[in-house]
Amino acid sequence: MGGATERGNSGLQKEGVSVEDGCRWGNPGGDLGNWAPIVIGAGFCDGMTWLSITQNPENPNASLGYNVRIVGKHGAPVIQDCRYEGEHIIGEGFGDGCTVSLEGLENAGIFQFC
Repeated sequence: MGGATERGNSGLQKEGVSVEDGCRWGNPGGDLGNWAPIVIGAGFCDGMTWLSITQNPENPNASLGYNVRIVGKHGAPVIQDCRYEGEHIIGEGFGDGCTVSLEGLENAGIFQFC
C-alpha cells in the first residue's frame, strides 16, 4: 500500500453551455453547473487511474445530448468498456454508473463522440 491518492469529479455540461454557466452553482430542477446531467469521476492511487461515468444523482432524468466514452491514450488498454451512449450508461460499476482503470496517470482520456 502507499503512494499518492488523488480524486475528484466534474459535471459534463450539455452541448452549448458556456464555461461561465457550467461553472456556476446551479438551481434545483435545472441542468447547469452542479446539476449537469452526467458526472465524470477520476481518481489516482498506487499507479492506477480510475475513471467513472454516472448519471448525476441530483438530476437523474436529465439527458446530456451527446455520447462519451472513456479511452486509453496512446493505445493504453482500458480494463472494460465504459460509456454514455444514446442516453444510457454502458459498462460495469457501482450503482448507476460504470468505472474503468488504467495503468499510470498519463494514459487516461475521455472522448466525446456523436
